[in-house]
Amino acid sequence: MVPAIPRLLAVRRLLVICLSLLTVFLVGCSSSGSSPASVSSTTTPGASGPSGSGVPGSSGGSTLSVGVAAVDITPPVGVPLGGYGDGDRRRSFPDLDPTDYHTLMSPSTGILDPIMCKALVLEESGRRFAIMTIDAVAVTAQAVADLHRIAAARGVDIPLDHIMAVASHTHSGPGTITDLHFWEFAAMDFYQSQVYDGFVNGCADALVAAWNDRGPATFAAGSTAVVGLTRNRRARDSNVFTRDSIDSELGVMRFDRLDGTPVATLWNFPVHGLIYWWDNMEYSADLFGHVARRVEAQGGGICLYANGAEGDLVPNGRGAADGDRLGGTLSNEILAVRASLTPTGSVNLAGRSEWIDFGAASLSIDVNRLGRSNSGSRVVQLLQGIPGFSLGIGISMGSSWFEHRHRFSGLRINDVAVATIPGEAIHTVGLAVKSHGSSLGYRQTFVFGLANSHMGYITTPDEYDAGGYESLSTFFGRDTGDRVTDTCNQLLNVIR
Repeated sequence: MVPAIPRLLAVRRLLVICLSLLTVFLVGCSSSGSSPASVSSTTTPGASGPSGSGVPGSSGGSTLSVGVAAVDITPPVGVPLGGYGDGDRRRSFPDLDPTDYHTLMSPSTGILDPIMCKALVLEESGRRFAIMTIDAVAVTAQAVADLHRIAAARGVDIPLDHIMAVASHTHSGPGTITDLHFWEFAAMDFYQSQVYDGFVNGCADALVAAWNDRGPATFAAGSTAVVGLTRNRRARDSNVFTRDSIDSELGVMRFDRLDGTPVATLWNFPVHGLIYWWDNMEYSADLFGHVARRVEAQGGGICLYANGAEGDLVPNGRGAADGDRLGGTLSNEILAVRASLTPTGSVNLAGRSEWIDFGAASLSIDVNRLGRSNSGSRVVQLLQGIPGFSLGIGISMGSSWFEHRHRFSGLRINDVAVATIPGEAIHTVGLAVKSHGSSLGYRQTFVFGLANSHMGYITTPDEYDAGGYESLSTFFGRDTGDRVTDTCNQLLNVIR
């Protein structure tokens, strides 16, 4: 185990937020959001029938077709890494050389392991979906739309709303791949079109290759509890969380050809990609790369990772040795669950997506929401102790600074459900969605975080009030967690 994140880390992160806030104020960024409302939806109904029964297939055959592919999308060395806006990653002075990839951040210096995009295509009775896992700190809705447009032009016949694009949340992936100004200043450096084009084209290559790989397949899903590998970093700020307040569920999906040949293994587990910190300047898929290499080497097919509600959960380790240790434990658990499952080719798919407009994002910093971890100053502590005292600032960010429309997706595979969250929800949000899925009769509910776009952190009202980094980085208000939970639950209702 490593010590709790030092106070210096929290203070530096707060300074980054304040710097971005000041920049927004100076350029006069105005709100372009409307009142929050659902703006569109797409539904693909599945056949009705008892839970888990699926659709009867032909004897010895399969109703499910699956394709999978993995593509190396590592950018050129020299492109800044995306994920940290402080420490060794941030330059003391901007680099103004127009021939360099970097301006605010330090350039990458090498490759620890490749940055990958992996795509899984599912098809049943004309219904088609794709799950994509991308080694990046986050993805934007624009990037998902662009990779879909490129893949569609090359023959991929899957609606945009049927694509679940999930960022692994490695903090050693590509920077410069968004032109949203908040993220440029905070952690990604200024947008570089050639880097972005390589990123989305590589992801499109993976989707096209998975589409062309389709063939009859079988499916199974299960889970196990894994403890001791993660801890809750909000223990210092929360009024109720301890270091052991986690979501311990490790979910696994297994896909094979009809002869039993492994096609893919998808695992779902909530944890930040923080094995490598800001002192690492080389590309890496972080913990998730350590796991994938082992699963693939031991016969699990292509290994895809979908993060969960990881907003407050971090690994109990740091560095390559701990990456090997934690990766070894996780890969062993994944393969054990995979081996225990009994696949079926009789599968029924159903899905729905909802686009929700949350209104303009807001940078809101209040002395009472700094939290204990950011309150080292005696002056701050004194101000926080004054009943009814409030001192803060809030600035709205327009759509050129921060996405305000976000897509939520639900997918049902027989009696297994998936709900996506477009950001970093704390673990209790994920547990609430899973609990609702169980109440509907789903045998298992997977929560995919960091999917399809990035709305920042997502806290519950109590954790928002408790303050701290995750609270200050919840940009759509105190009720964000409740709204996200309700949206996911409604999607699970519909696809049931």
